[in-house]
Amino acid sequence: MVITEGKMKKIRILLFLFGNVQGVGLRKKILEKRNKDFKTIAGFAKNLPPPDRNVEIALEGDYGNIICFEKWIGELEGVKQTKVIRENYTGEFTDFEIR
Repeated sequence: MVITEGKMKKIRILLFLFGNVQGVGLRKKILEKRNKDFKTIAGFAKNLPPPDRNVEIALEGDYGNIICFEKWIGELEGVKQTKVIRENYTGEFTDFEIR
């Protein structure tokens, strides 16, 4: 669901990354890119336990920023496939963290 605040559309997505995505510094790269270029995006990145060993990322923020950040994440080395789940925007997060 997209929420409009003023003229900015706010969205929330869950992004699951598949491939060689654990133990390679992927979450750190995502945090660094967020802190450099996407400071208004909030959420988290966390490793999922075995046997899957995938990464889950929650993102909330302006529609355009989320779409650009999602595209950048999907092109990272080691990411073979992504799955996106769109959810209702909640405003739950105030920052971005590695869990």
